[in-house]
Amino acid sequence: MPALLLALTFGAAVPTPAAGTTELPGTRSGSTPAGVWDATVDLPDSSHRATLSFTVDGKACIALGGPGEVSGTGSGTWWPTAKNRFSFRIPHGLYDPQGTFLGSVEVNQLAHQVGDTFTSSGISRIFAPDGTPTGTATAEVSADRIDQADNCAT
Repeated sequence: MPALLLALTFGAAVPTPAAGTTELPGTRSGSTPAGVWDATVDLPDSSHRATLSFTVDGKACIALGGPGEVSGTGSGTWWPTAKNRFSFRIPHGLYDPQGTFLGSVEVNQLAHQVGDTFTSSGISRIFAPDGTPTGTATAEVSADRIDQADNCAT
């Protein structure tokens, strides 16, 4: 099971948003990730599809997998880190194709956005079904914006 969790996670330890920030995410950083993104998660031995959504007010969501695949959804936050750069943190569960809970993942990514594309990298924390930490996984993400809608379905 830990190998399966490692194969489907991505993320990086990044700073959290500054307390007291009143500015909307992205307004001081150039491009904003607000919208829906079709993403590919590249791991050392595999690749996986995901849909990422970001709202203008800092919410971030993920939907992994499809029929017959390990899947999961979750919501978290995103925040600007520099011009055309942002970070996001999204905890989410993982389920096998039959719906059995496999554990959870805390995705942490640092992204660089150019228009309607972004790339990111980071390290995710992985947890067993009982919440016990089981390790980390490193991944790189490439994404294309497929909708400008400011929504987060999860």
